[in-house]
Amino acid sequence: MNSKKNKFTFKITFSYLLLIILGAIASYYIYNEVRDYITQETVTTNENKLLKTNSFLAQLYEAESLSKIALQTKNRLNFEAYENKIDSITDNINQLKEYTESEHQPGLLDSLTSLLDKKVKNINALRNLRIENQTGKAISSAINEFDKMEESLGIITPEGLAPNLKELSPKAQ
Repeated sequence: MNSKKNKFTFKITFSYLLLIILGAIASYYIYNEVRDYITQETVTTNENKLLKTNSFLAQLYEAESLSKIALQTKNRLNFEAYENKIDSITDNINQLKEYTESEHQPGLLDSLTSLLDKKVKNINALRNLRIENQTGKAISSAINEFDKMEESLGIITPEGLAPNLKELSPKAQ
């Protein structure tokens, strides 16, 4: 009876030992699969970040060309196309924020967004000046301001030497 008991104990011990070995092999296999999956996910995330960045840069170049077209033409549709492109760039920037790993990158992307907004406002102001044809007026007023500054600094001007300069002959002028 003792030998039956020993065989039974041996079988139970051997079964538990075999179960532990199989559990270790399964754990090792699962660990390797999870590690490979995580590595592939990181590579995929980096690839997505790179693709988003490249797309962002291409959109910036396209927006720059649209801004030049908007300034050269008086057509409102060209400026609206530029605004729409800037909006899509802003969306792309917001998507890029999801892929950032450092703490200061979202701040940099936010400052880039604000710079793009300022550029849209500047392009619109320049376009309005061009449409209203006030560029000549703006230059004339700037020249007048420079003349006033010269006079206030004591720089000698032709009008200061001869108050009736316009009445003189061209040779005397």
